Amino acid sequence: QQINMNQKLDSLVSLQLANGFSAALGYVGMDVSFVSSDVPFDGSAPVKIHYALESEASEATINIRDESGNAIYTADALTSTGKHDFTWDGTLNGGGLAEPGTYTVTIDAFDSEGSLVNSSTVVTGRVRGVETQNGSLFVLVGDRAVSIGSILNASEPETSTTTNTTTI
Repeated sequence: QQINMNQKLDSLVSLQLANGFSAALGYVGMDVSFVSSDVPFDGSAPVKIHYALESEASEATINIRDESGNAIYTADALTSTGKHDFTWDGTLNGGGLAEPGTYTVTIDAFDSEGSLVNSSTVVTGRVRGVETQNGSLFVLVGDRAVSIGSILNASEPETSTTTNTTTI
């Protein structure tokens, strides 16, 4: 009876994972936002980055870094407490466009005494697939597997034909 019960539980777990996988397929082609400092850049579409400062800063900088930690793009950031939006179009500090890949965003914010101001980042990227790892569901955004539980929101991609802009 115990073996039979274990087999039925395994079947239920498999069925639940299959149902979740089917539901997760609905994310494919959608833009999702998730808490991360990893920025997926596909080589053409601008990347939306949202950041929040825990307290007022006297100076703040947004840095996009490559896998070696080198700052490839730097811009002044807003210094007020709360949420802010930023769009990176892939532009490099010296001109040109970044290669497709995953980059890291850091917000270097300091108060008037030179102390670091805590910040958090949320990035948005297009889902290109779904996979399971050890019984958990993930969506594929750029080169990264993002847990379904980490997704904050999902939306249809914007279809406008506006030019790439960077805003702070």
